[in-house]
Amino acid sequence: MGSSKMHRQLLCCFLLVCLTTDAVSKEDESCYADNRNPYIYTGTTTAYHFVSNNVTERINVPNCKPIYIWMYCRHGTRYANRNRMLSMLNLTYMQDLIVGNHEIMKQRHLCDQDLQNLKNWSPDRGLIARNHKHLTSQGERDLSTLGERFRARYPELFDANKPENYKFRSTNTQRTISSMTSFISGAFGDDFVADMEIDGLMNDSVMIKMISNCRPWLDEMNSTGGIEKLREFIDGPEMAEVVTDVNRRLGFAGRINKDDVFLLYDACRFEKAWQPDRLSPWCAVFDDDDMRVLEYEQDLFHYYHSGYGLKINRQFGCHTVRDMVDRFAKLEQEEEEEDTGKPKGSFIFAHSAGAAQFYTALGIAKDAEHLTAWNYKDMAHRKWRMSLLTPFATNFAAVFHRCDSEDSPFKVAFYLAEKPVTLEGCENGVCDWAKLKETLGPVVGNCDMKLC
Repeated sequence: MGSSKMHRQLLCCFLLVCLTTDAVSKEDESCYADNRNPYIYTGTTTAYHFVSNNVTERINVPNCKPIYIWMYCRHGTRYANRNRMLSMLNLTYMQDLIVGNHEIMKQRHLCDQDLQNLKNWSPDRGLIARNHKHLTSQGERDLSTLGERFRARYPELFDANKPENYKFRSTNTQRTISSMTSFISGAFGDDFVADMEIDGLMNDSVMIKMISNCRPWLDEMNSTGGIEKLREFIDGPEMAEVVTDVNRRLGFAGRINKDDVFLLYDACRFEKAWQPDRLSPWCAVFDDDDMRVLEYEQDLFHYYHSGYGLKINRQFGCHTVRDMVDRFAKLEQEEEEEDTGKPKGSFIFAHSAGAAQFYTALGIAKDAEHLTAWNYKDMAHRKWRMSLLTPFATNFAAVFHRCDSEDSPFKVAFYLAEKPVTLEGCENGVCDWAKLKETLGPVVGNCDMKLC
C-alpha cells in the first residue's frame, strides 16, 4: 500500500514536471514570425518607414504665406560598414550552430516557423566590399518619396522651372550625394538641374575623428564620465539579462557573448531597414524587452557623443542653427526691400551625429534627467530617442512665412520627420520670427568656429 502511494506521488510529480515543461516550452515558442506588432525601434538604424506617417498635411499658419523652406536631411537607408558586412556574411556559421542546437541537441526554444525562417536565411546580395556604407535602393526610395511629399505639402515652394532659386549641399559621401539626388528627383523631377555643393560640410567620419581629437570635448567627456557610463551599462544587469536570454533562446549554454549579441542585433536591424515590409529571421533572437535594452544602449552612446550629455555638443550644433537663422534673416531683409529675385529653398544632406548636435543646440528632446547607466527603467519614457530623432532619412524642415500682420510679419513652422515640432517659446510647431531670433540669439552669437 505504501509502495502504491509512493508510485502515485511520483506519477503526480512527473505529470507536474511535464505540464510545467510544456508551459515553459509554449512560452518560449512565441513566434516572432506571427507577431503583428513587433518592436521596431532600433536607434539610428531605424527605418524611416516606421517613423513617418506618410501624410502631406501642413501646419496651419493663419493669414500667412510660405515663402522659403530650409531643410536638414540625414541620408537614407545604407549598408553597414565593410567590417560589419563581413561579420554578417559569416553568420552562416552561427546559423548552422543554432539549427544544430534545435534539431540535433533538441534544445528547442525557437518556434518552428522562426527556426525555418532562420534555416532559409541567406546573406543579402548587397553585402560586398564596394557597398561599404553606400545608400541602398530603399534609401533612394526614402529620399525620393520624401521629396514628393514635401512638394505635395508646399507646391508653391517647389518650382522645377527655377533651379536658381534653390541651393543643395551635401557631405562628400556616396550615401549623402545619392540621397540628395534622389530627393531632388522626387521634389522637382528627373530633368531638374540643381545647384549642388559637395564637400562643404563634414561627414560623420571626419566629424567623429575631429571630435575624438578635440581637447575641450575630450576633457568634458572625461569629467562627466560619459564613456564610463556607457561601459557600465554594457557591463550591467540589463545587458547581462539580454545575453542570458539570447543564449537560452538559441540553445547555447553561455557561448554567446555581448559582441555576438551586438552582431545579431545589427543583422536584425539592418535587414529590417533594408526591407521594412519583410521580417528578418535574426530579429527572432530578441524579445521586446531585449530590444528596448539595446535601443537604450544606442541612446546612451549618442547622448554623450552628440547630445545633452556634454555641454560642448550644443556648440558643435550651433553652426547649423546659424546657417538656418542667417538665411531667414537675409530673407527678412529681402522682403522688406521687396527683392523679387529671392530664393525659395536651401537643403542640407548629412548625417546622424550632425542632426543630433543640431537638435541639442535647438533644445529639442531634452529630458529633465540625464541618461545614465543606472536609470534605464526610470527613462522608459525619455524624449532622447535616436529611433525617433535620427532614424535613416530623418529630416528637419523650417518653413518661413510672410504674414498679414504688423505685429508679427514673419513666422516659422517647424517639422521633425514630417511632424510638427515645437521649440521653446513657440506654439503648435509655429514660432514668431522676432521671438525666435531672441531665443536663438545666444546660440548663434556664441558659435565658435575654432572650437577645436
